[in-house]
Amino acid sequence: LDNLPSLPHSTVRIFLSSTFSDMRAERNAIVRDVNPLLKEYCAKYDLDFQFVDMRWGVTEDSQNDHSVEKICLLEVQNCQNISLGPNFILLSGDRYGFRPIPTEIPMEEFEIIRKFAKEQNIPDAKLMDTWYLLDENAIPQQYVLQPVRSQFTFYGDYSKNCDEPRARDTQAWEVTFKALQQVLRKAAQSACNAKQLTQEKLHYYFLSVTELEVEKGILTATRPQDHVSFYRRVLQGLDENNV
Repeated sequence: LDNLPSLPHSTVRIFLSSTFSDMRAERNAIVRDVNPLLKEYCAKYDLDFQFVDMRWGVTEDSQNDHSVEKICLLEVQNCQNISLGPNFILLSGDRYGFRPIPTEIPMEEFEIIRKFAKEQNIPDAKLMDTWYLLDENAIPQQYVLQPVRSQFTFYGDYSKNCDEPRARDTQAWEVTFKALQQVLRKAAQSACNAKQLTQEKLHYYFLSVTELEVEKGILTATRPQDHVSFYRRVLQGLDENNV
């Protein structure tokens, strides 16, 4: 069975990458106006056309367990694996995009960062011990970011009579996320300044989901010139005084 030839691809599946809030109009136009035309065109050749727009692929559960970035990158890979022809479109504007906190940190790296956070009395350094636990079964061992609901039970809970506690826990996580992000960044920067963390690893604490998508979909892809389209939006007549 391992030697059976692969079936010919009959799907054109394209991952649509961009920042969300500032590209809402462009994304809506693509889904509303472009998608039907491409579906009709592909149907003439017995091909199934699909756009992957992650605005509708992010669930409460994936936000709770911090798997959104992994899901995005998996969808990029799926498009690369099954799409006949194009598989990735980048819409680039003026924003860098949402920057998450790492979900997994190698044990040695985490302990270096935690040491700097505590030695320098960085505010809220204790959050590192609350939100990251060591996974001793991983090879190599690593610290893993815990689900939001491990501390904020009603996060993403849309059960009856949960509106108030859900709003409270949602706000609490937003505050916690920002504080934890600052702890990690300041401690990682200090570790880098002390030559105990490389610039490449430091960047991991600052990068955006969009950059991760671009790296997977373009920079490390095989022959991206054959499968990728890039569109740069430039707004005319704007400066710092009227943005």
